[in-house]
Formats: sequence, C-alpha cells, structure tokens
Amino acid sequence: MNSFPPLSLLVRHCTTLLCYAAIVTLCGCEFPASPPPSEAAAEETETKPVPLPDLSDVIVVAPDGADTGEGTLESPLATLSEALTRVVPGKSVITLRGGTYVKGAQISGGGEDPLPVTIRAYPGETVIFEGGEAVKRWEPEGRPGLYYLEDPGRESYGRYGKGGYYEVWEDEARLRYRKVLDADGVAAWPGSVCVMDEKRLLVHVPRGRTPEEAILWRGKTAEIFSVSRSNVTLEGIIFRNAVGGGDARALTITTARGIVVRNCQFLNCAAGISVTAYGTLIEDCTFRDVGLGIRFSGKGTEMVARRCLIESAQGTFAFSDMGEHERNGFRIYHAGDGARIEQCVTAGFWAGLYIKTISHREGSRPFYIENNTFLDGFRSGAD
Repeated sequence: MNSFPPLSLLVRHCTTLLCYAAIVTLCGCEFPASPPPSEAAAEETETKPVPLPDLSDVIVVAPDGADTGEGTLESPLATLSEALTRVVPGKSVITLRGGTYVKGAQISGGGEDPLPVTIRAYPGETVIFEGGEAVKRWEPEGRPGLYYLEDPGRESYGRYGKGGYYEVWEDEARLRYRKVLDADGVAAWPGSVCVMDEKRLLVHVPRGRTPEEAILWRGKTAEIFSVSRSNVTLEGIIFRNAVGGGDARALTITTARGIVVRNCQFLNCAAGISVTAYGTLIEDCTFRDVGLGIRFSGKGTEMVARRCLIESAQGTFAFSDMGEHERNGFRIYHAGDGARIEQCVTAGFWAGLYIKTISHREGSRPFYIENNTFLDGFRSGAD
C-alpha cells in the first residue's frame, strides 16, 4: 500500500475486513442473498421524501403526463426538462408521481447560481428511472435454445467486450449472460450472448426454456440520469438497470455545485453515481447489485458520502466485463479539499474503498474517512 502525507488523508474508526464469509461465520449471522432487482425495488420502496407542505406550490410530473399540461396533480407534465422551465421563486419543488420513467433525464442550464430546485418522489409512491427493458420479441434461431433479437432501427450494438453496448440478463434467476465472440460460442455456452451483424443479439437460454419463460432483460442506455445544473436535490428516487454500455452509470453529476442525492436507490447498475463536481452530498442511499458504487474524481472539493449501503453484484449476477480492480464500493481519483466518507458500509467488492490518488496541493484540507465498515477492505495507489 502506498503511503500518503499524514495531513492529506485521515482514516478514523473504520473497519476493513477482507473475508466476507469469515465475518458471517464469526458473527453467527446470515446475510441473505440480494433479491432480484425487481424484488429489491418492491422491498425497498419505502422512500422517505420530505412531506410536501402544499401541493399547490409544487410542479407535478407523471409518466402519463403531457408537457402541454399545467403541472398540477390534475394536469401533470411529462418531462423534467419542461418542469424546470416552470420553476420560479416560491415554486421550486418538482414532485414525481409514481411509475416508471423510461426516457431518463438531463438536468442542465440555469446559469452560475440558479434557483435551488428539489426533485422528489410523491409521498408514498414508487418512482423508478429505468435503464432496461424486458424483451418479448425474440425469434428462434433454429438450434436448440438459441434465439435472436433484431433491431433494424439501431445503429450498432458496438463491439465485443468492455466496449460492447449490450447486456442481457434473467432478472428472477439472477443470471447475467456471458458475452462470447460468435454464434458457435453461444451454441456451446448456455446463458451466453453475442452480437450478429452488429444489429442482432443471439442468446442461448439455459435449461430448455423459452425467452418468454426466462423473462430476458436487456440494457438500453449507458446513462439514466445526469445533472449539470447547480443547486439540485434528488430525493426518494429509484434508478434501475444502468447496464447498457461499457461505461454505464445510473447518475452522473458534473460541472455543478450544491448537488444533494438523498434516500435514493441504485439497483443492478454497472456504476451507481459518478461525480466530477464541487460540493456534492450523497446520503442515506442504497446500492445493490452494482459493479461500482460511487466514483469521485476531478473537482472533489467538499464531496460527502454519508450513511450509504453499497453491495456488489455477486456470483452469476456479477459484471464479468469489469476488471477485478474496477469493482469498488468507492473509487477515488484526486480526492479533493474537505471530502468525506462517513458511516458507510460496503460488501462484496475487490475493495470497499479504492483511492487512486489524493490531493497534494499546498494548503488543501484533509480527506476524511470516518466510522465506516468496509467488509471487503481498503486499497490505495496505482492500478
């Protein structure tokens, strides 16, 4: 492990335990396997948005709304981009009605110091931003267990390997299909997938089932939600199935200041949150079945992660495309002034906390790591 200047990194009261199975045995406890993302969403949907003081003072968005609407409960809007154009002093809370939002969102604009905006789930309702889809239009290829999906409107599925923009999995069976090179490889490997002619996916469904019986999902987008507008708070939202690309992530925060992510869930994501912004607070969030939980990089001044639970995808549901060293609860590049990780728990990763580099600028404040439990250890230094 590389050593850092003592004033640059302060680690206090943290537990780093490398053998997860041994911990379970010694404690006499059992950690149940994570449920499928769909079940996890059902179990974890008791979100805790702050009660809305007066619904007449908020802007309402719904999956079945229309951007020609009034932004009220009776006439909701359809998109966050339209809702942001309706924000004015005294009316800066956007509430999302329950349901699944399949088009994602980009929160941008507003100038250097825009009016603070809160985007939160409607009390008691489940709001999901979805990056995948359950596909039902598979066709038999001719050989036993082989089926293909054709997307004539798609430009390309990309190439094999980490850069391939495709992902197929069985949600209920918790089986992520292995990517192989060609149709012969798919025929030889039940539970595998390849690209044919750049616009077709070929899969081998195991155990003699049809795709309809297996309920096959695929990733559709490399990014579900992005924020580049300052002074935005996200509360009580579920981000699910961000697996549509080699660098897929559920939430990207960049160039903005004063971002808060609170009481949100990240389920089945190659990466949960990627932050390259000043003053971001992530607290009371849950990450399940992720390859990477939170990545801090670049402009890391006063970034804080607090009371987050981050669990890696395991076994047949692990992200096989990711290199071992990429599977981290936290991955820190150039940790900046006054950043903090506190009261968080990670489990199942190559490293619960991996620090690539930290700031050595003269006069910079320490990077605080306090009161955390890393069940999978702490590592630092170059790859």
